[in-house]
Amino acid sequence: MIYAFDLDSTLTKKETLPFIAQNMGNAAAYCNICEETANLPYSDALNKRLAVFAAYPPKKIAEILSSVPVFAGLQNFIIENRDNSFIITSNLDIYIKKLRDKFCCKVFSSTIKNGKIQIIDKEKIVKKLQQKDKVCFTGDGENDANALKIADFSVAASYAKKANELAVKAAKFEAFTENDALMYLKSLPK
Repeated sequence: MIYAFDLDSTLTKKETLPFIAQNMGNAAAYCNICEETANLPYSDALNKRLAVFAAYPPKKIAEILSSVPVFAGLQNFIIENRDNSFIITSNLDIYIKKLRDKFCCKVFSSTIKNGKIQIIDKEKIVKKLQQKDKVCFTGDGENDANALKIADFSVAASYAKKANELAVKAAKFEAFTENDALMYLKSLPK
């Protein structure tokens, strides 16, 4: 069994971009961008939201994200199953360097190439992982819905906040607490 996880509000107790904005002192600017981009396709909205942080050194952002609170039980589960656990996140690799180290597993993330953000396709990653074994994907966002739908087992993460409606509909199970998620994960065939 391969365990794959979204990062924001699945493994972290807070959404990372608002956490960065709050800690950088530009929460108001970030909130304005969120309102302006609310009805845009996910990739367009994410690009505009990330642009708010373009003037800040990536190392500073990585340092801030290293302090975002995480779900300790899920963190321990991933560490115990590190050889077959993966994080699949739209977050930029340069921002999550220190945060990902807390989980001791392989991470698939968005990157910057030739000055442009290359947003990861979670569905493609799950399909790639399914070539090796059955996959359980856990996530909470609209951008997780396709990966949740195609995964062999899937969990809509409604414990940091209510999971997006599309994610809930796509998932085979909805977890309302971290313990719900852990019980489901531990019940899966190895």
